[in-house]
Amino acid sequence: PAPAAAAASVAAAAAAPPPAPRRETLFVYRFAHNLVSYLVSLIVGKFDVDESDWKGIPLRAYVPPGRRTAARLAFGLTPRMMEFFSEYTGCAYPYPSYAQTTVWDFSYGGMENSSVTTLNLRALHSPRAHLDYQADNLVAHELVHQWFGDLLTCKDWQEMWLNEGFATYFAALWTERDRGAEEFAIDRLQTVRSVAHATTPELLANLKREAGKEKKPLDLPAGMNYTKGSVVLHTLRGVLGDDRFREGIRHYVAKHRDACVTSEDFRKAMEESSGEDLKWFFDQWVYGAGVPDLVVEYEWHVEPKSAVIRVRQTQPESLGRGVYRLPVTLGFGYAEGERGARVEARPVLVDAREKEFEVVLPREPDFVRFDVGGRVPKRLDFELPLPMLAAQLTRDPDVTGRYEAAERLGREGKEGRRLLEKALKDEPFYGVRARIVDSLVEADAEGALTALLEAMRDPRAEVRRAAARGLGKQPADKVEAALVEAFERDGSDEVVEEAMRSLGACRAPSAPEVLRRALRRPSYREAIRSGAIEGLARSGDVKAIPELLAFVTRPWEAGAMHRVTRIAMEQLAQLAPQDPRVVEAVLKALSDPYFRTRSAAAGALAQMKPAKAAAALLDRAKVETEPGVKDAIEAALRKLWGESVVRADEDRAQGKSADELDAEATALENEAASMSVETEVKRLEAKKLRLRAEALRAKGGKGKPKETEKK
Repeated sequence: PAPAAAAASVAAAAAAPPPAPRRETLFVYRFAHNLVSYLVSLIVGKFDVDESDWKGIPLRAYVPPGRRTAARLAFGLTPRMMEFFSEYTGCAYPYPSYAQTTVWDFSYGGMENSSVTTLNLRALHSPRAHLDYQADNLVAHELVHQWFGDLLTCKDWQEMWLNEGFATYFAALWTERDRGAEEFAIDRLQTVRSVAHATTPELLANLKREAGKEKKPLDLPAGMNYTKGSVVLHTLRGVLGDDRFREGIRHYVAKHRDACVTSEDFRKAMEESSGEDLKWFFDQWVYGAGVPDLVVEYEWHVEPKSAVIRVRQTQPESLGRGVYRLPVTLGFGYAEGERGARVEARPVLVDAREKEFEVVLPREPDFVRFDVGGRVPKRLDFELPLPMLAAQLTRDPDVTGRYEAAERLGREGKEGRRLLEKALKDEPFYGVRARIVDSLVEADAEGALTALLEAMRDPRAEVRRAAARGLGKQPADKVEAALVEAFERDGSDEVVEEAMRSLGACRAPSAPEVLRRALRRPSYREAIRSGAIEGLARSGDVKAIPELLAFVTRPWEAGAMHRVTRIAMEQLAQLAPQDPRVVEAVLKALSDPYFRTRSAAAGALAQMKPAKAAAALLDRAKVETEPGVKDAIEAALRKLWGESVVRADEDRAQGKSADELDAEATALENEAASMSVETEVKRLEAKKLRLRAEALRAKGGKGKPKETEKK
């Protein structure tokens, strides 16, 4: 400015009041370790802090105001877990402090941010809820990630099992240390089974591998990198033995700490430590796919005295799936004393389509096991006579053997039920007792009534829960009193939840009144209300529709349990799928702030099939940002429009070759990548055309479809 103007400006500035001080605080965080960017966390809120330590390392739990006591119940074992994982891995907890923060409406159970784990508020629970739920597995899983996931991080998401499979398995190892070998053995058996049953032909058909690319895990996507990843480790532990497995883990951690890792890094570390060639193992269980289908037969030869075990692998060959190499242990049990048995263990290798093993024994065994401990993932067909199953159920010292026998006897009708009833009275482990109760119902529901009523007095809630579930298949006049008594007096919310389902399922006269009382009873994760909602729906009580709708339309506050809303939607979709009030409430739930509620609404619409469903789902797809909800919408559209293809516009797809459809799909995908509002619609249309192209190729290659095939 001109000199005079400049002087005026200075004078005005001098006369102006000084600026107000800035009300800010600057926090500077210094982290002495390498840090992966996706593991950064910042949480702001009002919290109570519960503090402890492990060997001088501060441990803090941040919880909503007034819930410090719940923090101690949820996180009290953290120091012991830290000691165990530090010892097992040979690497002391690697960071200067550890914090666990509970937040409202968190998308997951927990997230392993470096040195600070974020947890869903449901980790906090009351002493009453502690009977049914402990946060130990969740707390252990996220703590293990400080080693596997944070200190060693998977190189890319296709290697995610190196994070999640390890965290899942080491949490199970904590169970083994804290609760004993039997609890661990049943947990592992059930996980191995779940992996075997989840490996469907549809999953295998969707696998793709490009030639010449770097080796990547083949069928460890999404949830399978948790479960199958942990099973891979459990099976590897069986191959190497406890000591060599633990030493291999220690070598792997020491060699690759503060680095990104691949499956090949893990393989080489385990080979260097053990001296074993493990290429076959990784090719089969990590880079391969599926599980073997086994048919096993047993035969006793009197002369010479020998047991013959024949094994056939019946699975078809496909990508990543051929003939498996299976080191398993055969077990031959001999009764000793009133309830015990001596088991001769014979390791064998199944490495051909058909394999026969002949084992010379002093006399015919009282029971026979294939894959003792159930370490190998498989689908198994192994028929044995009832006397052998009975001996295995009552005498096998291995808890997995008794569990397997109880499971098989559930397919043996009334005779199986009689053997199960006899064993139930003396079985020492609650996990097997619960399995026996389930098998009693499967074998002979009507004849199992007396045993189920007795099981309702079992000291373990898990057994009472199974019994309450089974009572729903009995005549109301025989079980009503026991189910109402459970509602009035049982200390377990989950037993009450099952009792309410069964009270409605058997349509007991008292069901309407008792179930409405249950709707007014709060509990951890709304277990009791959830059971009451399902009970009312199972009873066919259409008068309850307004009461159930209240849970769908209820304006939940942040941090409340939304599970009951989802269950109410699911049950109303079965009870009154055409009721306009139900349809309108579910359509509105597609815009609910909570993402799991939106997913449930999509599923309910697919079941109800109202006229507005498809349009509403497509409208939601235009603005939806949550990946899980997008998947739920696409699944709902598939169900509405057919399982084989989400219906493509006929004028768009008719008469075009597979290559042309592929090209058009690519153009749509490219266009969708640069759009915001219509991204999801374009993505869905591209998916439709991809599916159409695959169907055409399956019918004869790249040519145009025949006129008769256009529809």
